[in-house]
Amino acid sequence: MLYSNSSLSQNKFNKTANKLNVLELIRNNPEISRAIIARMTGLTKPTVSLLVDELINDQLVFETGTGESSNGGRRPTMLRFNAKAYSVIGINFSAGNCFDIAEVDLEGNILKFLSIEANLFLEPDAAIKIVKEQIKDFFMKEVSNPSKILGIGAGLPGYIDPLNGAVKVMYNFGWKNINFSEQLYQAFQLPIFIDNEANALALAESILGVGKNYNNFIYIDISSGVGSGIIIDKKLYNGSRNSAGEVGHMIIDRNGPLCRCGKRGCLESLVAPYALKQRLDNIITAENKKNNHPSWIKENLSISLIIKAASSGDQMAQRILDELCHYLGIAISNLINIFSPEAIIIGGDISDTDEQIFSSLKKYYKDYSLFGEDVDIIPTTLGKHAGVLSSASLVLRDFFSL
Repeated sequence: MLYSNSSLSQNKFNKTANKLNVLELIRNNPEISRAIIARMTGLTKPTVSLLVDELINDQLVFETGTGESSNGGRRPTMLRFNAKAYSVIGINFSAGNCFDIAEVDLEGNILKFLSIEANLFLEPDAAIKIVKEQIKDFFMKEVSNPSKILGIGAGLPGYIDPLNGAVKVMYNFGWKNINFSEQLYQAFQLPIFIDNEANALALAESILGVGKNYNNFIYIDISSGVGSGIIIDKKLYNGSRNSAGEVGHMIIDRNGPLCRCGKRGCLESLVAPYALKQRLDNIITAENKKNNHPSWIKENLSISLIIKAASSGDQMAQRILDELCHYLGIAISNLINIFSPEAIIIGGDISDTDEQIFSSLKKYYKDYSLFGEDVDIIPTTLGKHAGVLSSASLVLRDFFSL
């Protein structure tokens, strides 16, 4: 289907394994010659020249001038990747009260970005209508050359079928069995790529972020809920039912609080911001502190607020923070025992915190994991535009693969 996550750039660019390998070398080396490409790939010089000519014709590569000769002979013509040749669109509305959209180049640089206040907690048809209107408006006002757009990507908070472009369930929005990609394709006639938002974030880390340094890692996102994406051999692992990575519903305490999924003791019910707020309210009620309610406990509580209060000596915040690290440490140790990753990358509400929380997590996971493996526990590097970059990465992955 044209709106599914199939490789729609194949026909336009006549992609082959050799052509992609040559492009990858040029992307990763600011200036490189045809001769060096032939030496590094084992391809013949005529084959490399043919492939480079195709890439130049595709506008993906350009010649920058001559380099130094290694043997005193003819100076080689140097090549450079043209990241501005094409761009992709990434959209993000997982918060529900705003709609973020960005045009992103082939190296993940944001060319245009808009964040629009919009209530998307509506019936699916009404919400999708708003999404389409905002994308159309962005194309008209912000995108200088719509013909250069390769596709639209969206990381969504729910159970997603990326192969068929369908939203199976998005609990926060009340969506069920929605052909989201088909509706966007019909509106814009562009390839549409969707996936679970945690998967998209893991993919973005692998392509654009600190995850580039690892072959195997797990990304954990703690925001409105808890999700994760699994990268194995630099590829996103979706599982047989496209539901891999639901770490938020790993049972940590079977006698724990009721989770939004209906089960008790899920990781999400213990460490997500909404769960921490409920825990704090329960403590205040149990200890009769209603008249001495800490000012930092707000309705829209964030983990960063808890860390700030803990750092200033608030004992209640310190208690909650220690519990968070304890439960998250158990989950991380379970993941390490199963997958043996090189790194755990943490994003969302916890990513901008200081080293204190990461030191605590390292202590707990080493206490709980079987071998106490030395695994990097690090924050995301995607920054404040992680949502749109992760969505854009879904399109970039397709473009740079067969």
